[in-house]
Amino acid sequence: MKRQWEDTYVKKDTYVTAKAVITVYSPVLTEEERDRRYKEIKEAAAGLLLATWRAKAQQAEPHGE
Repeated sequence: MKRQWEDTYVKKDTYVTAKAVITVYSPVLTEEERDRRYKEIKEAAAGLLLATWRAKAQQAEPHGE
């Protein structure tokens, strides 16, 4: 897997505001690499949701049990 700084990027858009110039870049990925990265994002999001639910469930439990 390439590191973020090893990816090739293409300039997508530039937004100019009164206080900033914002340039948006997007990585150039193969379909396989894009699918792999989205799978990693989905797995991480699921893990975050599960951890949040567990933490809320623990907070809701009475302290005596």
